[in-house]
Amino acid sequence: MPSRTGHHVRSLDETPIFSRPAAGTRIGIAGAGGIASYAHIPAYLQLGLTPAVLFDNDPFAIDRALDAMGDVPRPRVFTSGAQFAAALPSLGLDVLDVALPSPLHQAFLTELFDTCGRACPPLLVQKPLAQDSRTAQDLADRAAALGVPMAVNLNGRWVPTFRKARELLAHGVVGPDPLVSFVNRGLNRKDGDQWRSRLPRLIAYEMAVHHVDLLHWAFGPVTSVYSVVRNVEGLGVDGDNVAIIVLRFASGAVANLVEDWACRDDGVWHYHPDAEQIVVSGPAGTLVATPRDLRVTTDAGEETFTTATSWFPDAFAGPMAEFLASLAEGRESELAAVHHVDVLRTLDAVYESSRTGESVRLGARAEVAR
Repeated sequence: MPSRTGHHVRSLDETPIFSRPAAGTRIGIAGAGGIASYAHIPAYLQLGLTPAVLFDNDPFAIDRALDAMGDVPRPRVFTSGAQFAAALPSLGLDVLDVALPSPLHQAFLTELFDTCGRACPPLLVQKPLAQDSRTAQDLADRAAALGVPMAVNLNGRWVPTFRKARELLAHGVVGPDPLVSFVNRGLNRKDGDQWRSRLPRLIAYEMAVHHVDLLHWAFGPVTSVYSVVRNVEGLGVDGDNVAIIVLRFASGAVANLVEDWACRDDGVWHYHPDAEQIVVSGPAGTLVATPRDLRVTTDAGEETFTTATSWFPDAFAGPMAEFLASLAEGRESELAAVHHVDVLRTLDAVYESSRTGESVRLGARAEVAR
């Protein structure tokens, strides 16, 4: 055991990690389901913004969203997609937040582009942008051709412990060529009526997408993927719900990602969104992070960082604030759809590797985030 000379504990909640947008910013939300009511609307209210426009074709979802808004001024409500798309250019929105179920993204965004063209407002779309990387690339290309900024809402980057972990890793706290273990393990049953229960590619595109994005963000482009993806029966899902994914990065890092939604022993859970565990080891030290705490251990001692901020719903304000800041500053968002496509290419390789039983090589690409 190395000798340790000190142990320091610090809070990460003393310094804000995003700025508040300008008052009067007009936000629209397309999709008033659970994620909008539980996370998107509270996040905008946290930023001092009141959604001005709300679209969903389900009146019950609309009612839930209005309840989540409390006593703030009521938004203008649309329940017809065609009417909403036709009216969109005249609504004066600074951002349209697309919180529809991901299988609907392609058709919805295509209708917006066809109807609104260059008058479409900037778009912040829930992950994943599409159900495969080729479709996502087509949507990103279409938005770029029209001059419509489009970003993808991946909020794990604004979990304070994960953000601090990336900073420390960039400064070499564990040294070069680290080995990474990323575990998300719990029991996730579906009742059969949920739209996710019917997705054929569930575990990677709806869950691992968070974690692969974080790994891209921390370690850069992926060069190869090996994986095994399976369905564990009896949990109410048609698609896959467990995966073992090994990623090699151009930076020299190697990551083993465990996505396990079939674990009945809660004594070993590290479950999204409260308890994923990341362990990064290298020649200079070891870093261990969960959404609640971060610990760095070296021969010189141990340092712990803590946060009271939750991933759901607190971190949702981060992507919203960053995208609005990028628009105000006239720069590309770190969450730009073109970078998200690289994450989805990695996820497509996960399924290809599992299908063939072979490692899949990916060409070196630009980093997902600048």
